[in-house]
Amino acid sequence: MGEHRLPAMLHAPHPMPITHDDLRELTKVLLDDYLLNIRIDQIGVERPLLKRCLAKRKLFFGARQHIVENVRKDYGSHFMWAYGETPVEFNKRNMTEQVQFPWRRAVDGLYLAYDRLFGAGIDVRKGARGEYRLAQNERMQLLNLLDEQMESLKLGFLDRLDTELHRDGTASLDAITGLDALVSTNPSTSMVGGINQEKMPWWRNAAYIAIKTGHAGNLTLQMEQAWRRCIRNGGVPDFILAGSAFLDTYSSRNTSRAKCTGCTA
Repeated sequence: MGEHRLPAMLHAPHPMPITHDDLRELTKVLLDDYLLNIRIDQIGVERPLLKRCLAKRKLFFGARQHIVENVRKDYGSHFMWAYGETPVEFNKRNMTEQVQFPWRRAVDGLYLAYDRLFGAGIDVRKGARGEYRLAQNERMQLLNLLDEQMESLKLGFLDRLDTELHRDGTASLDAITGLDALVSTNPSTSMVGGINQEKMPWWRNAAYIAIKTGHAGNLTLQMEQAWRRCIRNGGVPDFILAGSAFLDTYSSRNTSRAKCTGCTA
């Protein structure tokens, strides 16, 4: 009896049939790549907070548990006037506190099933010395498939990271402290970075809530007060983050004011 050789695909351990969803997505990717080779992102949005953070990022060389930053709480000045032989007094100073935030690792990943590759015309075979060899058409199919997968992996990771940066860090035990916790709506009773804002007034952010926007000028007045508080400590702000609801309300409340100033532009 002659020798019979089975195709390599039959030797795959416990092959799983390709699912309907995988086959449908695979067909879309292949058609898009061959006919257009360009994917138009219909869900991408701007991420100003993430973009700002990435622009000023620093290298992290590792830490046991926390990222620690020193902040100045006082000058400890013992200023005094003196003349002639007036005794001069000196003092010891304790000017700094430490802010601590636990560091975390964010991950995302993907996998491609064997049958999904085979459905795209890619037959994964192990060659000599453990090398994997692909035919020319298989290489093109694999590159098309991986291109979309890796681009979506990156965009999806950045989108979720941006969302987490806006949150308060309670969505997961391993989540970092986000903007919603760093900028408290009740700064007199919050704990931020290990510092109790109730006992440390210098660590409180400005918060204006329940503003009666129905009265003309109220929102503008609160904004001007907040601006003065910001420039009083820390210098002039160089980044303002606002939501759509705030922008719509702020612009509508300033419409009549802008008209009354005699603006001709």
